[in-house]
Amino acid sequence: MSNTPVPYQAIIDDLNTKLRAAGLKSDNRPGFRATNKATRRFISGRWSEGWRLPDFEYVHTVKIEDWKDNKKMVKYLRPQTLYLPANFESYRNQDAPEEKGTSDTRSQVAAILAKQKGRKK
Repeated sequence: MSNTPVPYQAIIDDLNTKLRAAGLKSDNRPGFRATNKATRRFISGRWSEGWRLPDFEYVHTVKIEDWKDNKKMVKYLRPQTLYLPANFESYRNQDAPEEKGTSDTRSQVAAILAKQKGRKK
């Protein structure tokens, strides 16, 4: 595995930014922290499995679009659920929400997939 440093802050910033853009976090609340030990442990685990920043971005985009209007599931848009070993791979392999997604969501997914083009897992 590569010695690439884990971009904890970039991963959590992406999650917080997308949650705020979806209206799920207010600007006056701190959001999730990249310094949280449990969050870092979950991210490190997925990183050691070979997942990279575009994979985290994809999971954020897909699950926020999937759950943002579901009152039961919206509370699970958090690192401890999204990055859990049993969940992350299935979320990453979930189809993009093209039919129900907004054009903005489709653009985000397309950009993420373009970053990964040619990348082998």
